[in-house]
Amino acid sequence: MLRSVLSIYFSITVLVTLTQMAVEYAHTRTMVQQELEGAERTFYPALARALWELNREQLDALMLGVTDLPLISSVRVADKSGREIRRGHDTGLIGATIEHAFNVSYHFSGEDIHLARVTFSAADSVVLQRLRVGFQMIMVSAVIKSLALTTLFILAFRRRLGQPLRDLTGSVAAIDLDSLGHRRVDLHQTEENELSRLQDAFNRMLETLDRERRTHVAALLEVNQSLELQVQNRTQALEQANRRLEQLARTDPLTGLANRRHFMECLAVEILRSQRTGSPLSLLAVDLDHFKRINDRWGHGAGDDTLVNFARTTQGQLRASDLLARLGGEEFLVLLPDTALPQAAEVATRILDAIRSQEISTDQGGFSYSASVGVTSLRRDSDDCDVLLARADCAMYRAKEAGRDRIEAE
Repeated sequence: MLRSVLSIYFSITVLVTLTQMAVEYAHTRTMVQQELEGAERTFYPALARALWELNREQLDALMLGVTDLPLISSVRVADKSGREIRRGHDTGLIGATIEHAFNVSYHFSGEDIHLARVTFSAADSVVLQRLRVGFQMIMVSAVIKSLALTTLFILAFRRRLGQPLRDLTGSVAAIDLDSLGHRRVDLHQTEENELSRLQDAFNRMLETLDRERRTHVAALLEVNQSLELQVQNRTQALEQANRRLEQLARTDPLTGLANRRHFMECLAVEILRSQRTGSPLSLLAVDLDHFKRINDRWGHGAGDDTLVNFARTTQGQLRASDLLARLGGEEFLVLLPDTALPQAAEVATRILDAIRSQEISTDQGGFSYSASVGVTSLRRDSDDCDVLLARADCAMYRAKEAGRDRIEAE
């Protein structure tokens, strides 16, 4: 009979232990899945912008930043047809890998445009590390329960102590990880005997187990806090990198001025503001004269110095609200909000006077340079960016044809 009872108990213990391990595993997967969803929310805007702009360098940098997180071991990016565009690192070989896939779209012209499908894969080591402590506690608890009940079953059946055995069985069965700190075994013994000593020994064992559990829990919390801090630091670093990339995407690397993309965005905004408020808006198109001769005669280094000198000199003649941009080569644009055509011509005159007094020094000697300027202003509500730029270019080319180093208004 004792053998049958023990067999049944061991079968139940194994079943309960496996159930607890399954619950712990499901809970850990849920936590990891939630953290992957949090990573999606963190990186989604930057991924969408990089995919929309087809910026492979930024996309590679983002994927490297994602896979540097302790939680994530692999990132896959696939286009609409399922063809893989990018892949960062390799997933693990253990079956505990957890994946989170989501679609990346970009809102443009009132609609969401699907760009790609991104998949984050959790590192096997992180999942197993989180499961290890929980599984150890469950196994230790199961072993302790089994050993304790086996011993007590033998004593009870030998001495025919039915009620103390039932009390002990009920107490042990009620013990779990959450109740270790306050639950104790009480066999209702009024005298000191084997059962009372067993009761004290078992309670001491529960106290020891509770201390170990608290130690493991504290260690697990410390690991989780460290991982959260690493994720936070990595997120901040990526945000700073994204801001830096955005700045580089809007700035000319040689002169530090706004590039064409940034200038066109600001021009569109200022045109709308001018049309709405009725305030004047003017535009200068500037082209450095005989710039190819400068490069051929003095070298490309001197040409770069000339561009930088022009940018610095012109910037000194503008207000904080004005915008100077380099379109490329020796071509520049100046946006002058709240400025009518006569005042814009005065600004152009100051710029030409300022650069005429400049001299570029080289190992071969020094030289001066000049520029031709076309001036125009916003005329009617129908004007847009292209019309305004075309008029400024036309005036600038007239200045070139009239002998250079002069100003023409359109």
